[in-house]
Order: sequence, then C-alpha cells, then structure tokens
Amino acid sequence: IPIIALTANAFAEDVRHALDCGMNAHLAKPLDVEKMIHTIACYCSRVCISHCKK
Repeated sequence: IPIIALTANAFAEDVRHALDCGMNAHLAKPLDVEKMIHTIACYCSRVCISHCKK
C-alpha cells in the first residue's frame, strides 16, 4: 500500500526526509487538490506507475 505524506513541511529537505523514511510521495499544505488527485491516481493506475517513480 503506497503511503503519501501530507504535511505543512514543504522544504526540499522535508520532502527528502519523508521519502527517505519510506513514504512513496509527498504533498505539502496548503493542499493542491489536482496534485493530490494526480498523485493518488498514479498509485491506483498501472499506466501511471512509472511516472510516480520519478
């Protein structure tokens, strides 16, 4: 099950820390709903899986 971090910590080092701790993706507040939907769709769709790995 993919884990997507949702946090107010949005600096580059915060993103790296979340990914280093095992999160699959990082979303920062204030939440960009389109980015959230795209991120979730990537992990729900085999077509987009390779894009999410970038």
